Amino acid sequence: MVGALGAVGGAVCLALTELSHEVIRVSSRAPIDTDPEVLSIAESLALIHDNSVHLVVHAGGPGDHRSDRTSWETTTSILATALHTCAVPGVLLSTTRVLEGWETGFTEDSAPKPLTFYAENNARNEQLWLERGGSTASVLRLANFFSMPKSLDSPQAALLPWSLVTEALATGSIGIRSGALLTKEFVNGNDIARAALALAATEDRPSIVATLPGLKISLADFAGAVQRAFVNAGRARPAVTFGPEATAGPPSSPGWLASVGWNSELSLAIIEQAVTEWVGPAA
Repeated sequence: MVGALGAVGGAVCLALTELSHEVIRVSSRAPIDTDPEVLSIAESLALIHDNSVHLVVHAGGPGDHRSDRTSWETTTSILATALHTCAVPGVLLSTTRVLEGWETGFTEDSAPKPLTFYAENNARNEQLWLERGGSTASVLRLANFFSMPKSLDSPQAALLPWSLVTEALATGSIGIRSGALLTKEFVNGNDIARAALALAATEDRPSIVATLPGLKISLADFAGAVQRAFVNAGRARPAVTFGPEATAGPPSSPGWLASVGWNSELSLAIIEQAVTEWVGPAA
């Protein structure tokens, strides 16, 4: 697992371990004195060339909070080249946001149409992975990722539903600019792990798939889950206001993963429980 110290990589590591797989954690930050079991990129390349791994999952691409970092390009290129040379399957974790410029007529494997710097970087990452990795390389485009932030200043805390949580903690209320019916689609670490394994187990695997359909949640459902979580934790129920309704983007339809039996196991109840635990009782 490359990028094992990130939010997505760490969650997928845990999920794969719970599914009884032996996971080797890799990070560009290694060696790390406090965590010597995390291997460097060079050490992971040696394992690939020794045929000591059966699958490489690459979660170390560009991230929202470090978009000025460029080392991911080198990492992606050398990893994909090694996979191609040694015929080891590899799955790059990307994002469905590379399709953000499409309005109609697109599928899960459509060419990227990025509108933001973040999406552009991920589109470039996909291109490098597929060009260098050839038939051994697959791209898994992820819906919005749900996991519990490590702290209030964690990048994950700025994303849904945690942005609603932090606002409620700070002000006692939640003001949502969009309409209550706007929906978002989410997956968690377990969903991603099972999707990567499904790709690895298929000989004639597609080059690009997406986690479709994930768990679709309206902003009203998110707000309700946060309100209930606050009550569960013994806190005051935050008030919620919404903005005007807007036309939602085109709905996602089931893709290749659904055809091989994959489905999202994330639920609103799981999200509510996670928020309850994270908020904790008032001091």
